[in-house]
Amino acid sequence: YIIIGGKKPIVTKIKALLRPPALKELRVEKQFENVKEVSAAAGIKIAAPNLEGVIAGSPFVCISEESKIEKAKELIQQEIEEVEFQKDIDGIIIKADTLGSLEALIKLLRDRGIPVRKAEVGKINKQDVIEAQNVKDELRRVILGFNVKPLEEAEVLARDKGIMIFTERIIYKLIENYEEWCKEEKLRKIEEKLKRISRPCKVRVLPGFVFRRSKPAIFGIEVMAGVIKPNTLLMKESGKVIGKVKNVQKEGKNIDFAKTGDKVAISIEDAVIGRNLNEGDILISYLKKEDIEGLKEAWNKLQDDEKELLKEWKLI
Repeated sequence: YIIIGGKKPIVTKIKALLRPPALKELRVEKQFENVKEVSAAAGIKIAAPNLEGVIAGSPFVCISEESKIEKAKELIQQEIEEVEFQKDIDGIIIKADTLGSLEALIKLLRDRGIPVRKAEVGKINKQDVIEAQNVKDELRRVILGFNVKPLEEAEVLARDKGIMIFTERIIYKLIENYEEWCKEEKLRKIEEKLKRISRPCKVRVLPGFVFRRSKPAIFGIEVMAGVIKPNTLLMKESGKVIGKVKNVQKEGKNIDFAKTGDKVAISIEDAVIGRNLNEGDILISYLKKEDIEGLKEAWNKLQDDEKELLKEWKLI
């Protein structure tokens, strides 16, 4: 009997042992010699029934006594389960063409601190995509395939659900591609966050450039430090809140932001020139807790004078 690894251990009987001629390559040779036994180390082909579900690279055991079959099946199953697994964690899905490849991929990912939710031999299928959808961390909501391709239905579903699939024939390239994508995604999220939150700024109301005194007040400013943009809440250095910036304009056109050295016009609904705001006044941005947390995450993307303002205001 031969017991070999599949989704469940397969028990079958050897019909023939086929060995290629001396100095011939097993994978390409078409002529084989039928032999009764082989010894280490030799590459052979085994002819036997019911081998359709065999996992490439799986171990197998040959026994002569039927009474030892169950013990051999347990041994094979245990060896496969040490490599193939599924855990309820926030990790990536990995697929490979053989158990040996899968084992190597798992080790390399663990060495890099990348958690694995599911590891399995075989092509990337629809169930893998569904499994990836359950991962909360967007950077782990991916499937890595080493020497395997996704089935068409899996590819379509992944595209529809926004699940990234990486496939490669070189194991290090596969991991590098995934890590590079992670870096790009983190950077993209930081840039998106910077668009949503208020940023540190210090501005001066320019004398002689009041275009409207109230409802909303429209006036010129010089950005002394930092970045000002619409929805930034401005206050005096004393802590008195003036109001939220409605628009930022340059040469009559709305712009997304203005930075250090820019001279632009802004509008503030609650500001009244001559009452709560005067020409020459200095205004700074009022930063909420979520703004400060976002700025900490995006620290490397901030201007130097933004960092200095945060330190000066003792917010970092």
